[in-house]
Amino acid sequence: MGTIELGAISTLVVDVPGAGHWVNDGIVDLDPGFGTPGTALLGGDTVRNRGWFQGRGTSRADVVNEAGGIFAPGVFGGSFGGSVLTLEDATLTVEPGSRVEVDWGTSASDDRVDRVDADGIALDGGRLEINYADQFDFVAPLYTPRIILDETGTDPAGLGGVFDTVGLFIPSGSGTSLDVFADDIPELAGTALAVTYDLKHVYLQRALYGDANLNGQVEQGDLDAVLQNWGMNNLADPDADVSWITGDLNGNGQVEQGDLDAVLGNWGSASAPDFGAFDLSSVPEPGAAIPLAVVASAMRRRRGS
Repeated sequence: MGTIELGAISTLVVDVPGAGHWVNDGIVDLDPGFGTPGTALLGGDTVRNRGWFQGRGTSRADVVNEAGGIFAPGVFGGSFGGSVLTLEDATLTVEPGSRVEVDWGTSASDDRVDRVDADGIALDGGRLEINYADQFDFVAPLYTPRIILDETGTDPAGLGGVFDTVGLFIPSGSGTSLDVFADDIPELAGTALAVTYDLKHVYLQRALYGDANLNGQVEQGDLDAVLQNWGMNNLADPDADVSWITGDLNGNGQVEQGDLDAVLGNWGSASAPDFGAFDLSSVPEPGAAIPLAVVASAMRRRRGS
């Protein structure tokens, strides 16, 4: 398939007799323009996506994002944030090897984060990639959690899992794909983009790098999260389900040395109680003494468990 573009008043119904699904290995773009979000409807059989499925419109077809597929709310070729892609009475399944992309855009007054609304969402793995879009030379705080995936239906099973890996992508400059630690963005230095989950939602928020339990400081509870889940690996074990709060602080799908370094390297840093601002003055200088007794104590508890 090549490209299907559906504008604000377009309707496309695809029904493949006897097949039960159709395969997209090109581009399906719901509302490709930059104007008012569209009302394009795509219905019929399940779309098995191996290419791009994107836009700000509405689809009534179930989407299975297969290995190599990219599912992305938003405008193709533009990173602004604030777009919503809706699967109305339909489901999204994210399979290993596929990718979901959302834009985090900025404005002079607010942060804008893309969102997917679907009647049902099944996270069987895959990668979540956050596209950082500093379009207005202003970094909004993103201190409070913002919903980026919203399961609107009543399925009691909920999401059923987590993304295997999480990454931050800067589309400008070198285009280098970074991990969730945002030190390469000066305004975000010392913080990260934390992805968290509940039964029906995936959230994105800014947090202190190393603050696994999101209590506004890097301390014993964060060290415990890393050590208690040490060695867990989403890519090796589909049932591992490690994420930010279980100690995967660099988003690589496993709890390992990099996560321990994140906690110890930022030990003692704290944000304001209302998360309205970050105070990084207490972050240890490179080479500063780390409370090794705290690490040793935690290690003893882990070995004894």
